[in-house]
Amino acid sequence: MARRLRALAWLAALATVPGLAGALDWRLELFSHFLPFYIPLLLAGLCLERVRWRRAVLGAVLLLQLGWLYAASGWPEREAVDLPGISLRLFAFNGYVHNPDRVSALAWLRERKPDVLLLTEATPAWLADVEMLRREMPHGCARGEDSPFGIALLSRQPLRLCEVIAPRAGDGFPYLRAELASGLVIYGIHPPPPLSAELAAARDAMLVELARRIASEAAPVLVLGDMNITPFSPVYQSFRRDSRLQEAGFPFRPSWGPAGWPALLPLDRVLLRDVSGQVRFGPALGSDHRVLMLQLQ
Repeated sequence: MARRLRALAWLAALATVPGLAGALDWRLELFSHFLPFYIPLLLAGLCLERVRWRRAVLGAVLLLQLGWLYAASGWPEREAVDLPGISLRLFAFNGYVHNPDRVSALAWLRERKPDVLLLTEATPAWLADVEMLRREMPHGCARGEDSPFGIALLSRQPLRLCEVIAPRAGDGFPYLRAELASGLVIYGIHPPPPLSAELAAARDAMLVELARRIASEAAPVLVLGDMNITPFSPVYQSFRRDSRLQEAGFPFRPSWGPAGWPALLPLDRVLLRDVSGQVRFGPALGSDHRVLMLQLQ
């Protein structure tokens, strides 16, 4: 067992190199997503390794990875702004196109009475069932698709604006932008997963476009959804820096819960600017993602 743990620790150390170079190629980037698994393996290897120089190498790599983790944390650089009269519960849920029990999932959501609900993987079947929430949440906008990239937002309170934006004249992957009466701007996003060079390029292009648009917003901003990228990716860190956003819940309760499968990766998250909030996760409700619940403070 000790030999196996040492071997895994060295593999985790070696994975650091392609992970840090993930901005160069989508296949290298895949190594970056598993940083939370590398660190405990390196700690185990550091305890078990007897050769001094090997311990020194593992210790140096561990310090590098802890610095990487710190950089990914997005510690607040700006103070939150108090929005008058704002106290909102926002839920984001990747409903899953093949969810076997949409009605029960929506009943659970209805009982929790969110002020705003973002639904990704919103197929026409999902949107038909969402009508059961319309009496309590009559405001919003939606684009249903027979694919994982439909998106919808429902709100209890009137909105200044709600639109689904599909880049390149209807082509590409849509995202959603809404403005609350308080002035808060909400972006609901669901970029494609990096399962091929084409999808990774489309995801990266979408994040660049979103960063440009979000950075230009003068109002407080909230971005949430299934991002199909972890906070440890160099591509994601560029997006967060360029959009001037920070992770919700830092420094004590980050939105890094293991919300998505496979491998319990933190794919569903919340990013904020000029407003603060705390994140919790609910059940999966028949999906391959858990419900993300944000309480704005």
